[in-house]
Amino acid sequence: MNREGLVEALRSFEQKLTREGIEHMYLFGSFARDEATELSDIDLAFDVLPEFEMKFSLIDQARIRRELSAELNRKIDFVERSYLRPRIGASAATDMIRIF
Repeated sequence: MNREGLVEALRSFEQKLTREGIEHMYLFGSFARDEATELSDIDLAFDVLPEFEMKFSLIDQARIRRELSAELNRKIDFVERSYLRPRIGASAATDMIRIF
């Protein structure tokens, strides 16, 4: 799967993920740079809708990560954008693609 195919596949989850509290989702890492190999995982960051901030849990995050991983048949790293460490966040921001 290349970057364009992955972005299209991820956009197909927008309605479902929005209902579950995800406001925005971003692709970063090797897939965003179009440098992914067969062994590459998919790096995703997300923002939570304001009305879900108090109820969106790590359990929700883990469940969504598992569902996306099963659908895309790849290991997924799924992290809230505000929790990206400053050093990683800065490097991730250079290649980050907003999915929705």
